[in-house]
Amino acid sequence: MTTLVKTEHPFSQISLIGHAGITGNELADTAARSATGSSERFPIPYSDLKACYRQKLQSIWQSNWDQQTENKLHSVLHVLAPTVPSSSNRREQVIWTRLRLGHTRLTHRHLLFGEPPPYCEICNVPLSVKHILCDCPHSNHLRNRLLNSVDFTISSILNNSNNSSFVFKFLSIKDFIHI
Repeated sequence: MTTLVKTEHPFSQISLIGHAGITGNELADTAARSATGSSERFPIPYSDLKACYRQKLQSIWQSNWDQQTENKLHSVLHVLAPTVPSSSNRREQVIWTRLRLGHTRLTHRHLLFGEPPPYCEICNVPLSVKHILCDCPHSNHLRNRLLNSVDFTISSILNNSNNSSFVFKFLSIKDFIHI
C-alpha cells in the first residue's frame, strides 16, 4: 500500500465480510475445535501464559511471605523482589545476602565454635547487623556521611541495592568487611 501511495496510482479499499454466521463455516470451525480438544476461539501464546503464571506465583509467594512476620528477613524485606546488587561481584553478593539475613561470621560465629556471643565494645550490647548498620552511636557520623539519610532502619538500608556501595564502604572503614 505504501508503494501504491508513493506512485500515486488510484486504488480502493474494500471490506469483506468474514464467514462468521454462515452455518457451514461455523460447523467446520466447531469440528476443527473439537478435534483439537480446545473450546478456545483464540489460542493464548506461551509467552503470555508464562507471564501470567509468573505473576500468579509471585502473588501466592508474596501472600505466604506476608504471614511470616516472625522471620528475621521479613523485617528487612517486606515485598519480595530481587535486591542483590546486580553489578557486584560474587563475594559482595554473598556479603549482601548475609547482611540481609542477619547471619554473618562476625555475629554468628560463636554458634559454630561454642563461644560466647560477641558484644559491641562501645555499647556493650550483643553485636548484630542491625546494631552495626543502624544503632551503634559510635558510627552515627560515618553513617550520616555515607548514606546521606536520617532513616537508618535495617529495611531502608538493605532493601535498596543502590546503597550497596555505601554499605561496603562503611563496612570497610569500620573494619567489618570480612563479615
